[in-house]
Amino acid sequence: MIQYIYRKYSRTRAALAAAVTTYRPRSAIRDSGKALGIDPVIVDRVAKEHHRFDSSADLIRRFVDSGLHPETPMIQQWATLAAQRLGFPRHLSQHTGGFVIARPSTARRAADARRSCHRCDPLPRAASKRAA
Repeated sequence: MIQYIYRKYSRTRAALAAAVTTYRPRSAIRDSGKALGIDPVIVDRVAKEHHRFDSSADLIRRFVDSGLHPETPMIQQWATLAAQRLGFPRHLSQHTGGFVIARPSTARRAADARRSCHRCDPLPRAASKRAA
């Protein structure tokens, strides 16, 4: 199917769509706890206290709910690191079955933009999201 689309529309007009997975509370807790060398049993307990809809403001409360003391330096560092990761890109992959097909004029403008772009940095968006 992919080759059919490329043959029909050419590689200058067709592209695979990307899928970006971002950190949510549980994955932020798990990855930052692992990076800090915290006991996996404690990481698992804290991660299970978090909910998908929790914000970074709920983070300290969930540590307390897990029986941890938020004034401990390691817990503060863990909470800070996890809060920084919320909404940050975690994984980039190709969307299964997702294609972008552009008109020739749009494809030309996109190609011109790619040629004039020296550096593509997706971090400012994520950094501004963290600061909010």
